Amino acid sequence: MNTEYAIEVRKTLTEYVKFYSEFLAFEQNKLEAVEQNKLELLDGLVKQEEVFLLKSRGMEQNRIKSQEEHGFADKRLRDLIEIAPDDMKEELLAKFTELNAIVVQLQRTNERCNIAIKARLQAIERAMDKIKAENNQKTYDDAANSQKKNGKAFFSDKV
Repeated sequence: MNTEYAIEVRKTLTEYVKFYSEFLAFEQNKLEAVEQNKLELLDGLVKQEEVFLLKSRGMEQNRIKSQEEHGFADKRLRDLIEIAPDDMKEELLAKFTELNAIVVQLQRTNERCNIAIKARLQAIERAMDKIKAENNQKTYDDAANSQKKNGKAFFSDKV
């Protein structure tokens, strides 16, 4: 790998670090909103998350295209660092390590967010089931009371 392409890899890693740091901050805000039950914020946050995901895919496609153009289609970023010029390896490895730490933290935050969202959804489902059961009981009670007012028994011994 020549120095020119190593500089491009460094630029890519720097862009990834910046982007995924912003994505991590976003996910942390989303987790906070879920944990604090600020459901009104979640709709907007989900739309923003879609933008992050699309941008992430676009960045990855650009990286893959660049690697293909330079003859490194089969290489991972870590592999590129290993074949980079010696005077750039340490800097590239530091950027890669920083990026990796951010991505791991992003994945953990996302997992925590998903768990919190599932817990909220289960609580909502339980509340809805309780309301449904109460409504069914009220409907049954109303029907029974209506039959009593008409002088008819709701249940009869006679067949």
